[in-house]
Amino acid sequence: MKSVKVGETVFAKASCVHRGKTIQLWQIKVTDEHQNLISLCKLSTVTIS
Repeated sequence: MKSVKVGETVFAKASCVHRGKTIQLWQIKVTDEHQNLISLCKLSTVTIS
């Protein structure tokens, strides 16, 4: 993880790593203006319906 200064722009891009019938796994990359990686997050979701 890196820090950014106040006023700098950051970008977040979510990509689906796995999309099953009920479970999805997402990876979110947060980068700065120069495309340096700031943070990498993973998110799992469960679809109930």
